[in-house]
Amino acid sequence: MRILAALTLPFLTAVGAHAQPRNVQPAWTVALPAIAATAWSSTGKCVAVSTDDTVHVIDTTGVIIWKWEFEAYNRLIRSSSLAVSPSCDAVALVGDSSYKYVWIAQRAGVRAFFKTSGTPWVARFSLNGEVVAVTTGASQGYLLSRRAALVWPVLV
Repeated sequence: MRILAALTLPFLTAVGAHAQPRNVQPAWTVALPAIAATAWSSTGKCVAVSTDDTVHVIDTTGVIIWKWEFEAYNRLIRSSSLAVSPSCDAVALVGDSSYKYVWIAQRAGVRAFFKTSGTPWVARFSLNGEVVAVTTGASQGYLLSRRAALVWPVLV
């Protein structure tokens, strides 16, 4: 497999206003194929990274804690945006204008999708990680359960 991109988490050092900045050194690097989207969990415990066929959930030490090979479920899935739950055990993958779906995958193996009206733009997990808010280009928003069931629509 040809490596096309690397995800690097830099180690940042605070410096005084007049001090010369030090060279920023990566704390870790994970080599992945071309990266389509990334998202930090709201707790800062992990980062989710999607490529053309897989979502990788990586902890703050650079270890891949789990992954979802979404192309195995549906080769049409497109990733334009990504969200990861606060506990790092679920991801939400948002399609694009040619693929108007939101997929939610849980580490435990549950996978579900929801078809949106209009192009899905962004998905975000709630602070407790139990629901996912989704916005679309059709002035329509949704609140979905972790199993992609409609909790309620939001009209803008």
